[in-house]
Amino acid sequence: RSPRDLERSIPLYVEALGSRPTDDPERHLYLFNFATALKYRYELSCSLDDLWQCISLLNEGLEICPANYPKRALVLEDLAWAYSLRHRNSIQ
Repeated sequence: RSPRDLERSIPLYVEALGSRPTDDPERHLYLFNFATALKYRYELSCSLDDLWQCISLLNEGLEICPANYPKRALVLEDLAWAYSLRHRNSIQ
């Protein structure tokens, strides 16, 4: 696992997300994948900006993903993790 590879992935996620129309029926997948990359980068850097953007992307993705999305529980778990960390960082 190379931190450089992770750093290279972030602008690619931004480009991929920006290249799709906002009404793309699979937009939630782009949002979730981008959020996951930010989650990993947060774990390496502890950048609160990454954590906040991860939360934003997960929320946006959950708003538009189908109710029967098979990985919805995993996305909710990631969002809970992110909110917990944000809370922990706000009380330090």
